[in-house]
Amino acid sequence: MAETGTISNIIGVIGAGTRVSFTLFQFGASIGSAGTEARTIGTEITLFCSVLKQLQSTFTNARSFRQSISAIDTIHEVLDQCQEIFKDIESIIDGLQKRKAATLEPSSQFISRVRWTSKKSKLQLL
Repeated sequence: MAETGTISNIIGVIGAGTRVSFTLFQFGASIGSAGTEARTIGTEITLFCSVLKQLQSTFTNARSFRQSISAIDTIHEVLDQCQEIFKDIESIIDGLQKRKAATLEPSSQFISRVRWTSKKSKLQLL
């Protein structure tokens, strides 16, 4: 039954990754050329979610086979870390979007770009 929990966790992380990717693509589009980094990270998350879908498919189709306990533990560690990273990214983007919405001046796009650049290094570390 541990496999069922693993499959559910994989599906949950895929959903979270998809939401984060969508948010990054939207945010990247709203800030012009400064959004290139956001769109790149969004693409990388989308590709990673594709790998997770393959992993989920493998687990679903191989239920009759015995999986290594260490492999399952590793998968859970990766999934837990993904959830934390996705939460951090959502938090950063949420803060930037709120600041951008609060700024009504014509220079708001420039300010958003500067703020994104300052947050960019933290996102890249994630």
